[in-house]
Amino acid sequence: MSYHRQLTGNNRWMFLCGISLFAAIFISLAYLFVFQKPDFLKVMSVMIASLAGGRSAAILTGLELRMHNLIISLIVFAINLAWLLTFFALLIAFFHHVTEIKYVGKLLESTKERAEAQKSKVAIWGSWALPVFIWLPFPFTGSFAGAIIGFLMGIPFARLLVIVIGSMLVGIVSWTYGFHSLLVVTGPVGKIVTYSLIGILILHGLYQNRKQLKNINKD
Repeated sequence: MSYHRQLTGNNRWMFLCGISLFAAIFISLAYLFVFQKPDFLKVMSVMIASLAGGRSAAILTGLELRMHNLIISLIVFAINLAWLLTFFALLIAFFHHVTEIKYVGKLLESTKERAEAQKSKVAIWGSWALPVFIWLPFPFTGSFAGAIIGFLMGIPFARLLVIVIGSMLVGIVSWTYGFHSLLVVTGPVGKIVTYSLIGILILHGLYQNRKQLKNINKD
């Protein structure tokens, strides 16, 4: 069976897993909203920072809210895994089925183009460089971009998911504990740097999303 046929056959269960994880997150948030509103606000702050500014912004937000490192890692991993499984499945389907859907198609095409711009840099070093790319905490790296790059490089589906999810987990945990140690060492200066980084990362994410939406509307 060809790589693309395997992907076409597997994207359904991947999409269902992603949607199920989103549902579990929603149920957990509803529980916190009813019984633990302070915790609900903290979790929502981390999730919004993750969606707007990426993993680093989410981790730094959680640390500033004095959340436990393990809790921060769990929240960031859950939202990133749900996003990865759901939208990577849609991206795979996009290549084969939904090019006629204007907004979904254009948004995924824009994401694919950004990943293709990074593909040549990763491909120079070979597939072993993909975990490093996903592990790095920069706005243009991460699991979703890494999954698309691996897809474009032709990495077998099962191996690609293991690489992407494993690297994402290691990256989130290591950077959570790493940033925490850095903040402890830097003290008050670290707080200023943290707030600055959170603001920069979120503004950068919002700017990129605005650019994508403008390009979609133009087309």
